[in-house]
Amino acid sequence: MTEKIYDAFAAGVVPVYLGAPNIDEYIPSPSSIIKASDFKDAEELGVFLKQVAEDPAQYQSYFEWRKHSLPSKLVNMLQAAEKQDVICDIFNHLEWYSSSNS
Repeated sequence: MTEKIYDAFAAGVVPVYLGAPNIDEYIPSPSSIIKASDFKDAEELGVFLKQVAEDPAQYQSYFEWRKHSLPSKLVNMLQAAEKQDVICDIFNHLEWYSSSNS
C-alpha cells in the first residue's frame, strides 16, 4: 500500500486498483475504486471501464464518498502517517545539520 491511491483521489479520478487485498481498510469507501481483481480478465475490466465512462450517473457514484465523513479508522491512520512524515523530516534535518557541523 502506497500513497499512489491517494494521489488518484486528490486528482479527482476513479482509481482502478490492483494490489493489496485489504485495500478497503485504507480507502474512504469500497465503492470509491474499481478493483481490477473483481474481473476475470483485462477484457472484462475494459468492457466495464467503457460502460462506466459512458454512464455519467455510474461514474459519479464512485464519488459519493466525498459527501460523507471519512471512516475514523482511516482518519486515525492518516494522522499517524502524517506525524511519521514530520518525524522523518525532523530526523533528516537533524542528520543533515549534524553532518554539516562535523
